[in-house]
Amino acid sequence: MSSQPESDFQLIDELFKRIADKKDAVGEDGLTTPERIVYFTWATLGILENGSFQYFFENDMDAKAVSESLDLLGLAALASTVREANEKICQLGYSISWEEKLRFLHENEALFDSLARQVVHSGKDIERKLALYIELQPAFSSKK
Repeated sequence: MSSQPESDFQLIDELFKRIADKKDAVGEDGLTTPERIVYFTWATLGILENGSFQYFFENDMDAKAVSESLDLLGLAALASTVREANEKICQLGYSISWEEKLRFLHENEALFDSLARQVVHSGKDIERKLALYIELQPAFSSKK
């Protein structure tokens, strides 16, 4: 059992790195549903920890895929938080420039930071649920 990761974080992070490499090679559409759940959930937590929703939108994260992943993990409140942030930014329309989005994010920084904190403060819960999800997925059993 010494080859088993020592923590939930390590288990998730090692799998995430392999999934991210696959995503880079074949694109998001080439990921299985379990891979998408791990990828979008773990990437979102890291991005929000490092740069709030500005960084999330700057990296063109798929808010719908993130929300669906969080819902499937039983994290409905956090999925709603991501949806709320996305709805706020979508009020601007789809054809606006990054500079206009950035200005809006800065003007509403307190709101977006508050939403990001809701996700980040749930990081340990996300980590536990994601690790359990991975452990229960037959597709991942040979990748540990």
